Amino acid sequence: MARSFSRRAASADAGEEGAGLVEALAAVRQPLPGASRLQKIFFLAGPVLVEQLLFALAAFIDLYVAGKLGAEEVAAVGLVQALLAVCVAVFTALGTGAAALISRQAGAGQRELAQQTAGQSILAACGAAVLFALLGFALAEETLSLLGVANAALPVGRAYLQILSLSLVFLALMTALGQLLRCAGDAATPFYIGVVVQVLRLLFLYGLVFIGSWGVAGLAWATVAAQLVGAMLLVLALRRSWLGGWCVQEALQSSWRLFWNCSAPLVAERLVMRLGQLLYAGMIVYVGADIYAAFVLAGSISSFSFLAGYALAAAAVILVGYEFGSARFGEARRFVWLLCRLGIGIMGLLGLAFFVFASWIGPLASADKVVADLVCWSLQLDAFAQPFIAVSLILAGALQGSGDCRSSLFSTIAGIWLIRIPGIFFLCLWGHGGITGVWLVNGLDYVLRAIFLTKRFQIHLKQAVHEV
Repeated sequence: MARSFSRRAASADAGEEGAGLVEALAAVRQPLPGASRLQKIFFLAGPVLVEQLLFALAAFIDLYVAGKLGAEEVAAVGLVQALLAVCVAVFTALGTGAAALISRQAGAGQRELAQQTAGQSILAACGAAVLFALLGFALAEETLSLLGVANAALPVGRAYLQILSLSLVFLALMTALGQLLRCAGDAATPFYIGVVVQVLRLLFLYGLVFIGSWGVAGLAWATVAAQLVGAMLLVLALRRSWLGGWCVQEALQSSWRLFWNCSAPLVAERLVMRLGQLLYAGMIVYVGADIYAAFVLAGSISSFSFLAGYALAAAAVILVGYEFGSARFGEARRFVWLLCRLGIGIMGLLGLAFFVFASWIGPLASADKVVADLVCWSLQLDAFAQPFIAVSLILAGALQGSGDCRSSLFSTIAGIWLIRIPGIFFLCLWGHGGITGVWLVNGLDYVLRAIFLTKRFQIHLKQAVHEV
């Protein structure tokens, strides 16, 4: 795949190449054609980071409001959010695969192909959303019962899941269109629309839940209404971009091979990860209730550092993809190592903060003295893994942008099924390693994953240079 994009880029004239991503980026307020690498990275990664924070805040607000309504509502909202996380993971994987492909096509001056890929991305996301919505609506009660929801909470959970199933198409559109706009050089518009959506959602939520007394159903309808507005605004924004010139018929009739070659491994990776995490968490439960509670609490706290890594990885997909499509492999390599240094610095500082302030964070996370002490120790252990987590996330994005969407899948399969699950069994269940064993296994996974993905990128880069 790298060969076809590289040869096309080598034969494109300056005008053709200028019609690609960099000139599209120039149409935005930021002067990106003359910007430094650092400015380009922050232009793409900054809005993504804030969008992720807004998404996490929305989930927290739902749980907080549900807590005001009652324990049954909290149980229903928490489990439905876990189910929706699987849907979001699939939508994100489809968008990332499309972004990787479109970036290379833009770099090679293949604008019509990029527009077709954009259309395929939207159609695939909507198709997946419709499937999830039908399953969620038809099997809501059975799914929640299987997950262990108490009978008293089933009516609330069923209504919440069925209403939110109606918003899945809007959520899929927001995910796909936001990623496409970033590929088109407009990282600001998805950010602004995301802010508008969250503000509208809070207004709808307040009116429906606290004034209208709709309960959890009000939470769900507020989300549906806000995401409908967000999807409509993003559709209008994409139509004004250079990626907006696709039509449904052409997207359906053109070959889907390249799209699925990029997207299918990423979807498989997210599903493998989610399944493995469920089994992994279930094994930790058997280690001990206190240990599992500390693991969940410490993981929730340290997950904020992941947001920076995910934002830099999103930038890596687009920037590396464009440079590979333009056959500027040296520039791609420089972007990757700069991204890695930024990731190590940012997440390393966050890890240092976890280590230094763990004794204050632990008691805030839990009133139970035993659990608080375990959270403190967990954060201090996890602090050492932060630089390796940064490298693994960024290198996975860089490989996806360069056309290698399978290496991250292999590293996830190996990490979950060959390191974490056997490690928990031998170190914790059999060896009684406790919470220390849990985080040692977690850290080992990221160390080995970072090494593997670094080697894979170096090999892939050399192959791409040789094929030109």
